[in-house]
Amino acid sequence: METIPDDKHDLFEKPAIATFASLLPNGRPHVTPVWVDYDGTHVLVVTRTGTRKYKNVQHDPRVTVTIIDPDDMYRYVEVRGDVEKMPTDGALAFSDKQAQRYWGVDEYPYARDAERVLMHIRPERVVSPEVGTPTRD
Repeated sequence: METIPDDKHDLFEKPAIATFASLLPNGRPHVTPVWVDYDGTHVLVVTRTGTRKYKNVQHDPRVTVTIIDPDDMYRYVEVRGDVEKMPTDGALAFSDKQAQRYWGVDEYPYARDAERVLMHIRPERVVSPEVGTPTRD
């Protein structure tokens, strides 16, 4: 398991949109924009049950999350790993916390009665090159 470099933790503290890539049953990638956080061990993403990404992760837990600095598009972190767990407890509170960060509102205003899960992604590979440095993988 890898960790997020200390100098990139700020990306998870600002309103930076991330991409969430999962695999469709036919093996093709499915990519969606998401709100994201990091708890020091796992990358966290919330979704409603029944969404395509939820179904994909149930079929294959391998995902990639890439968060790009909104202030410098060449500064980013890519996290490849597996979704280890998807509890429902805390998912709505996570949505509310993210709504505060991204929109400046106290509560996430949409579909509050929908069942949500909080995906905990264990980083297996973290890619975070410095600007101008080519990646090897």
